[in-house]
Amino acid sequence: MLDAVIYLPDYSPVVTDDHALDLADPDQALVLVVTNPREGGTTVNLMAPIVVNAATGRCAQIILEGQGWSLCAKLGAHPES
Repeated sequence: MLDAVIYLPDYSPVVTDDHALDLADPDQALVLVVTNPREGGTTVNLMAPIVVNAATGRCAQIILEGQGWSLCAKLGAHPES
């Protein structure tokens, strides 16, 4: 899994608190994406991120239907800081 903020800065899914994560503030949400290393490159599942409440540790995998995110997006190179 990868931290979306670090590796996918343009990834901005709309996450609601329908999964009882008790998110008091959107900044509490740590959004992780599942990676799949394959021959020819790594892909990430943008349609079903794992959202973690950073304050409580409570988490859920959320399906982002209707937002246009890919199940199998190619991971680009991370720019060096």
